[in-house]
Amino acid sequence: MKLPDKKYIGAFCVGILWGLIIAFVFCVVFFRSYLVREYESTMNFDDTVNTVTAKAQGIKGWIVKSGSCSLPKPADGTRMWTITLCNAAYASAMLNDENSRKISSVIPCTFAIYEKKDGKTYISRMNVKLLGYLLGGQPGKVFPQDVAPDQTMMLDKVVK
Repeated sequence: MKLPDKKYIGAFCVGILWGLIIAFVFCVVFFRSYLVREYESTMNFDDTVNTVTAKAQGIKGWIVKSGSCSLPKPADGTRMWTITLCNAAYASAMLNDENSRKISSVIPCTFAIYEKKDGKTYISRMNVKLLGYLLGGQPGKVFPQDVAPDQTMMLDKVVK
């Protein structure tokens, strides 16, 4: 049996290498854009904080803690606020599976509300749906099916 010519093997290896490079660049760009999402609010800072807090408290099962961010104040004088969200039923579904306990490092969920120099208010949050798909297991079920829809309701009519 005759082996393929070396130039074909070299071309094949170069093709594989380019494919890996392109896939890596795509993943970096994709995850930078989609893992942590930022939305412009339709309201001013105070109304955004109050509305999101009230909406979250109105959804059954969520414990909401709202407070000014413990991070240093931005040098430009803009405001920051965090809303921490925990749902014991959802957390329990994930944490009862010992293989999924690593997810405890990113729960409870947090919304950050902040102003930028442009005078507008923004909300950022972890894309729990994508995170769930990436992690699989119980988080792969709970985040996309339960947490993400609740978070969408919390932000309804608040974000553009």
